[in-house]
Amino acid sequence: PTPLMIEMSGYKCQFARFEDLKDQLRKRMFKKRRVRRLRFVIFNGLSIELNTYALIRPTNPGTITWLDSMTNLPLKLKDLTVVELKYYLAAHNIPVTGKKEALISRILTHMGK
Repeated sequence: PTPLMIEMSGYKCQFARFEDLKDQLRKRMFKKRRVRRLRFVIFNGLSIELNTYALIRPTNPGTITWLDSMTNLPLKLKDLTVVELKYYLAAHNIPVTGKKEALISRILTHMGK
């Protein structure tokens, strides 16, 4: 091990975890997709098939799921209080007046749903 690795041995594990997360994200963003199958006939009954892949075609990201910061569970707008809804609206410069249903519809419109 190099001196730098010895000094940073406490950070080595965290760095490896970060690299693993980055690799997983890259695999999700760029899925391996088969484009075409090529068949090469060598002679009478013998042939070889090759699959061609699009390795850098980006995938469409999934839908965004908002999570509760305390429980890490999916957040449901109907479970939020009016104060929490108004806080979100105020943070995004959206009008904060009206009933709970109106506030929820504004948030959904802002999210693009």
